[in-house]
Amino acid sequence: TTAVPLQFGGTAVVSCSPLPLELIAFEATAQGGRVLLEWTTASEVNSMHFEVERSIDMEEWEKVDVVGAVGTSNLQSGYATTDHAPLPGLSYYRLRIVDLDGSFTFSPVRSVRMMETALVCHPNPTSGSFTVLHVPDGGVIEVLDVLGRSVQVDARPSTGGSMQVQLSLPSPGLFTVRMSNGADVAFTKVLISER
Repeated sequence: TTAVPLQFGGTAVVSCSPLPLELIAFEATAQGGRVLLEWTTASEVNSMHFEVERSIDMEEWEKVDVVGAVGTSNLQSGYATTDHAPLPGLSYYRLRIVDLDGSFTFSPVRSVRMMETALVCHPNPTSGSFTVLHVPDGGVIEVLDVLGRSVQVDARPSTGGSMQVQLSLPSPGLFTVRMSNGADVAFTKVLISER
C-alpha cells in the first residue's frame, strides 16, 4: 500500500496484490499417438495444482490429469504431462489453475488434431466381439468410450495379421477403436448394439 501524489493536487492510496500465478506458456503437441502438454509459469503465489482438461466441443470438459504446483515462487517453473489416450480428430485442452483457497482460473485453450488413419473392424455393428483387420506386428489395440476412457477388452492376435477383440462388459453405444504401433496411430468407430 503506497500513497501516490497526484499532479492536480492531493494524494491517492494504491494497494497492489501480487497475481496468484503468471502463466507465460501453455502448449499441446501431438507426438505419435500421444498429446504432450507443457506449460511454464514466471511466478506463483499460493498455487495448489493444475487440472488438465480436454474437450471435443469446448462446452463439456473432462479432467485428464492433475499436476501439483510449486506453491509460491518468484522463479520460472516448468510443467509437463501426457494424454496417453487422446481422442481422434480435433480436441481442445486447457488448464484449470487451482489456488490453496480453492479459487481457480483457466489458461488459454489449445487445440490438437490427431490423425485418423482408417482401421477396419468386422462385424460392425457388433454385440461386443469383433475383428480388427491389418494390425501390424507389435500393434496395441485399445477401445475408448465416448468420453475417451479406456474400456476393458480381451485382444488376441488372430490369423492374417488381424486381432480378435472382446469387450469384457459390452454396453450399447459408439466406441473408438485405437491402434498404436510406436509413432503410428489409427482410429475407427465401432457400434455396440443391443444383444
